[in-house]
Amino acid sequence: MKMLKKLAALILAATMVLVLFTACGGDTTPTPEAQAEAQMMSTINANLGSKVQLCNDTELKQEAEKFLDSKVNIDTGFWNVGSRIEVNRDNGIYTAKVVVKNEYNGKLLEEFFKRINNDNKDVNINAAGKWTKVGVAAKTIKGNMYISIVVQVNPNA
Repeated sequence: MKMLKKLAALILAATMVLVLFTACGGDTTPTPEAQAEAQMMSTINANLGSKVQLCNDTELKQEAEKFLDSKVNIDTGFWNVGSRIEVNRDNGIYTAKVVVKNEYNGKLLEEFFKRINNDNKDVNINAAGKWTKVGVAAKTIKGNMYISIVVQVNPNA
């Protein structure tokens, strides 16, 4: 009987270890938000056409999340009053922000660039070598996914 208890304890311990290893694996499927962010970063890098591939900058991603939260009401999913595009200049570096509903089509970035360039800012945001950082954040609110993009452009780069 004593041997049977030891065997049962050993089997239970082995099962727990096996469950622990399989539960902590890195083969999880990405969330829809992570997929949308990755798709947007891929599109941005493809449109830049430069040799340097930009990454989703952690600091700008947090800024994009804050901008998204300020533009979309979390309780209702409706747009808050105000522009969904902002362009600011700080110490010669431009920061452009946009929030869009993720009804993604290939013209999203094109429209973003067009709107920013028509804002009479003294910068060409399409100039690939001048992009310094990009942050992309996605969030699902009331069944709709919204994507926020923050781009930093240094005209002197």
